[in-house]
Amino acid sequence: MNLAREHKVMSIPTVVAFKDGKVVNKVVGPNSKEAILAMLK
Repeated sequence: MNLAREHKVMSIPTVVAFKDGKVVNKVVGPNSKEAILAMLK
């Protein structure tokens, strides 16, 4: 729960991508597999 608050997650699904411990991208809402994979590149 604290992690969700720390990253301001207000709804599910929320996908947060981290690099070196820092948030580099955040997507809220339903997404396709392709959209999530593109976010991670």
